[in-house]
Amino acid sequence: MDKLLKRIRGVFLQFLAPAYGSCGRCWTPWKYTKGHCTNFNNGGGGFPLCEDCWRLLTVGERLPYYRKLWKDWEKDGYIDYTWEEIENAVINENLPSQQKHY
Repeated sequence: MDKLLKRIRGVFLQFLAPAYGSCGRCWTPWKYTKGHCTNFNNGGGGFPLCEDCWRLLTVGERLPYYRKLWKDWEKDGYIDYTWEEIENAVINENLPSQQKHY
């Protein structure tokens, strides 16, 4: 699906699931898509992208979404990981079939 159409769909679905977070790229709420969880360290991780968007992007294209997630956590005082830990996890990530989906 085209990125613009997917975003329009995501915005529409946000009205149906206003209390849910969403994919940073297509804005589809987690109620309607599976997040791609990247493990950072010690079993913890994050999912700024849905599985569909994660698969479409290269590692370099994914990094800005993880950077935004980290900046949001930093702003909210939730700092369990350094940017370097997150960046390394994204760069060295396993195949999607080995990841947890939320």
